Amino acid sequence: MGINIPNGNQKQFFGQKVSKEGKNVYNASDADLIYKNDYSTQTFYNSNGSLSFGLNTDGTYGMQTLDPNGNLLFEMSGETWYWYDPSTGKNNMQVGLLPDGTYGMAVAKDGYNVSDGIY
Repeated sequence: MGINIPNGNQKQFFGQKVSKEGKNVYNASDADLIYKNDYSTQTFYNSNGSLSFGLNTDGTYGMQTLDPNGNLLFEMSGETWYWYDPSTGKNNMQVGLLPDGTYGMAVAKDGYNVSDGIY
């Protein structure tokens, strides 16, 4: 059972929203928001993307940063920090719990995920 977090412009939204100047907060899309809090996740929006604290899209608790195009740049989930290449979507750096079950830091070669084991 997953949790479905509605977009800010859906009528069933329960929480707090702050829209950009000149935008009606009641029918503003996420692109027109500065802040959204649905009581599981707080998201701050700006021209460079967004920063969310709380429930990640994969159901874990942590933090995520997205670029203006919605590409994942950074994610903190539990005891692991992940960095992503926005042009490929690859997880190119990881700190904390690594895919092999050890702890440390790993940086993948260009074009690979840390989980590929190619450093």
